[in-house]
Amino acid sequence: MAKKHQYRASAAEKKKRAAEAQRRQTKAFFEKYSRHLMIAAIALVVIIAAAVIVSNSLYYKGSLSVKDGKVEGYQENWLVKNMGSLSKPKYFKMGEVDLPQGYKSMGALVSDKTEQNFFFAAEDPAAPISQYTVLVMKNSNAKADAAVNSDNTNYMNGEFNVHNAQIAGHDVHLRMGICENYNADAEGNFVDFLGYYRVLTAYVNTRDNCTIKVTGFTPDYPTLEEMPTDEDMIASLEPVFAAIRTAE
Repeated sequence: MAKKHQYRASAAEKKKRAAEAQRRQTKAFFEKYSRHLMIAAIALVVIIAAAVIVSNSLYYKGSLSVKDGKVEGYQENWLVKNMGSLSKPKYFKMGEVDLPQGYKSMGALVSDKTEQNFFFAAEDPAAPISQYTVLVMKNSNAKADAAVNSDNTNYMNGEFNVHNAQIAGHDVHLRMGICENYNADAEGNFVDFLGYYRVLTAYVNTRDNCTIKVTGFTPDYPTLEEMPTDEDMIASLEPVFAAIRTAE
């Protein structure tokens, strides 16, 4: 009797057969459930889109509408701050700042032209506050009482005094120091002493854990004895803070 030979598929052929079987099974599955899968895919797209819309809605909630780089409904006395990021800005009205009598506007100190802050200079060079700025400090820990004690303004490296005062209806936390003013030569060396001046930074709380910061300077005085006292400085801030309204 002739010997029978049993055919044995190679490993490669077995792998090929298994892949074909899997392909047929997968095809059958999709043919059977294609409608269900399509509905599920559409539902997933809708859910993702809704999540994005809700997320953006929450992110921009309460922010000002901006068109072509300008705040819609913008008023010249609005104090506007970007409370988002540079790549995803969101602008809020943080208060209002009017022009006090006896001062002129020197424009805004901003790199982002959609923001708005203020720089004022006294028309009378002998005014107690010769110039000052008003801007918003964006910091969740920048409450006025903490901000005034953590201020690292480099022109206040010397001695300074901290006060808490009620000024024009505001609870103001401020610090005041004394600086020396000099002329400088072409190399930046101080050559001529011009006098002493007082500098102050003052903070009031506004919305979203932010503060409104006022930085002011006095004119130069020939001697320390002629300089205004802390009490004189606080009194001179009355018209400054009377022109500021914080946002709710």
